[in-house]
Amino acid sequence: MGARARPCGPDESLCPSERKETSMNLHRIACITALLAASLAFSPWAQAEEAEEPELDFAATQAKAQKGDAHSQYVLGMRYAWYRKAALQGNANAQNNLGWMYYEGLGVHRDYAQALEWYRKAAQQGNATAQHNLGVMYDEGKGVRQNTATAKEWFGQACDNGLQEGCDEYARLNKAGF
Repeated sequence: MGARARPCGPDESLCPSERKETSMNLHRIACITALLAASLAFSPWAQAEEAEEPELDFAATQAKAQKGDAHSQYVLGMRYAWYRKAALQGNANAQNNLGWMYYEGLGVHRDYAQALEWYRKAAQQGNATAQHNLGVMYDEGKGVRQNTATAKEWFGQACDNGLQEGCDEYARLNKAGF
């Protein structure tokens, strides 16, 4: 066991030399702790754990959350919070994903108006999946007045941006005479 700080004078304060030594020891401990934490963060175990994290199955996670599973509730809440932060900063993928959460009611109350708003923001930035999702909303009349011509336009844009599902839906509507 190391030397223990002891009172220096009548008021039991540390002697100046002991104050400096104690301060240096605290500094050393802080540095060692920081190095240890950094080494653990970049360790093979931490990287392996991160790499093995499975893709989130929203439907299964939501079902567990609705049954009271605290971890699933936490996961959905965190996903929503981070998507929202990124969406508010203009990230098209986050906007689309947030729209999808509202459309499906994943971790939030189903809200087609919110889904439409977030899909539209992402679609206007050229996000093909959001363009397809808007096409689906107009094709099915969910949250909007059903409008097959508008649906076909959105499916066409999704197709033009490389999304095969958009091409398939565009062809389906074209074949049906729209």
